[in-house]
Amino acid sequence: MLLLLGSLVSAAPDRVAWSSSEGTALDALSVSTAGVAAFVDDGSDSLVVLDTETWETSFAQVCTGALVTALDTVTADDAVTVYAGCEDGSLVPVEFKPGYGLAVGETISVA
Repeated sequence: MLLLLGSLVSAAPDRVAWSSSEGTALDALSVSTAGVAAFVDDGSDSLVVLDTETWETSFAQVCTGALVTALDTVTADDAVTVYAGCEDGSLVPVEFKPGYGLAVGETISVA
């Protein structure tokens, strides 16, 4: 994971940005060239978004059994849309804007 994030980091970390409990894992990592990484903390089913420029983390409970993430392109206002795929087959769009955190959108039923 460090190799994946290493090329996106533009500021040296001065603190721990995220840690998990023993027995949990980081799942479904997606990395954007815009300096954003998103993943699922399987211990809490939380979507975690990491801004690799500021090392700020944002968390959202998007659904039970979040399985995958995907990042969309950056908009003109620097927002990145993260899509969380859920165990029931739905998608949840979450907009991340540096300095403003996360905004969870309406669930999209795919099944």
